[in-house]
Amino acid sequence: MRIKNKLILQSVVLLGSALGGADIFFYISERNHLLAEEASAQGAAAMKFSNVSAECILSGNDFFLLNYTKAAMERSPGLLWAAVLDPGGKYLFHSDLTRGDAGLIGKSAFGSWADYAVKASSASFRDTESGAGKARLWFYPVASQKKILAVAVLAYDRTMLEHKLSAILSAGHKRFLWIAAAVLLLGITASVFLAVYFTLPVRKLSEGAAAIGEGNWDFRIELGRRNDELGLLAGEFNEMAARLKELDELKNGLIHHVSHEIRNPLGAIDGYLKLFSRSCAGMSREQEDYVRIMRSNLARLNSLVDDILLLAALEAGRIRYDFRPCPLSETVRSVAELFAASTLEKNITLDWDVPKDLTVRMDPERIRQVLVNLTANAVKYTPGGGGIRLGAQAWNELSQVRVFVMDTGPGIPPEKIQTLFRKLSRADDVRTRGKVKGTGLGLYISRQIVEAHGGAIWAESAPGEGSVFSFTLPAAAPEPPEAALDA
Repeated sequence: MRIKNKLILQSVVLLGSALGGADIFFYISERNHLLAEEASAQGAAAMKFSNVSAECILSGNDFFLLNYTKAAMERSPGLLWAAVLDPGGKYLFHSDLTRGDAGLIGKSAFGSWADYAVKASSASFRDTESGAGKARLWFYPVASQKKILAVAVLAYDRTMLEHKLSAILSAGHKRFLWIAAAVLLLGITASVFLAVYFTLPVRKLSEGAAAIGEGNWDFRIELGRRNDELGLLAGEFNEMAARLKELDELKNGLIHHVSHEIRNPLGAIDGYLKLFSRSCAGMSREQEDYVRIMRSNLARLNSLVDDILLLAALEAGRIRYDFRPCPLSETVRSVAELFAASTLEKNITLDWDVPKDLTVRMDPERIRQVLVNLTANAVKYTPGGGGIRLGAQAWNELSQVRVFVMDTGPGIPPEKIQTLFRKLSRADDVRTRGKVKGTGLGLYISRQIVEAHGGAIWAESAPGEGSVFSFTLPAAAPEPPEAALDA
């Protein structure tokens, strides 16, 4: 998973967890607050009812208490009943009187709550449950001059209270969910923005590292005005790229100069060896072998110098290409003829098959050089008794032509193929166990030339199954003959 996606996921999880925790916290807090608020209101009502009861007992005005109770029950739908008990537990007053029912007056209250009521010396409540339902009973002493005259009792419907709380909490929860959804949406948007803000420099640094790895010293990371650690890192990266470019230019200049300086003495040595071979007749077989070995190694050195000079020219952009429609068969035929002797010497079969009407847009000399590099590698790594095949075919819906060089060599492991076309990369140790040496420049040069033609180059291989090196070129219509142009 990418860092950006991880940051977004972590932000969403953290924000969701925080909102979930906040929802639980607010739910519990709101419920406790509502319960406390309701208890406070009920306690205040019990105290007021107690005070009114005390005044009515002292004044003997039961009518006022009756009206007060009736009004209180109308104001509080959850109030089930109200009563006043004397110290012995008998009813002095009951809200049934508001309906004209005086059956309980003078009778003793029964139940555990009644025993608790006559002992109540301060405001308190007790939850009860019976067949009639759940109730909360409030007890408040009716006193005058610190003397308890009676006990006021108010019974509230707990079921109605719970329904009321549920409705309030449900409405609050819905509001919170809407707010949480909006906050979550804003949080996701902010997390995406922040994730992009923080990972964009990392992605650009990754692209820069890849570009530098490919030798693109001109790549620079542009992050705008960032003064954080990533901005400082990008600045250091750009300075590193600039220094690497300077070092590469210095290195290329040095190599170019040294290669030119080496070429002159190599040419002189080659000339003296030729002169020595012609002038020293009657050399022994051993002496002739010495001269042949010297000339072979001299040719290898000359080839290396040529590759280095060509590589320097390619990387400096000093190569000029002569792109034009050309028949591919002529170029392939000339390469096959070039290697006819060396393949015959190694007992390797060399076949080629390219349709004569297959025309591509190319610089024939540069593409010939690519084919020479690929065929030379095939000859180098193919053992005696093996075979090499050069061919071409229409490719990619006829808009391109695929050219290939196939051999029956030892093959290349997949991990080596990934780096095969990089500078100084070789598969010698794997393919020949060190018996065949190369410079590691030929395939890199071939890649540069093919890409300059707008094509691609790749290898397909497996250990023990040979190799196929392919590259593509843009297809082109054949040039009309000169006679047709003159007409």
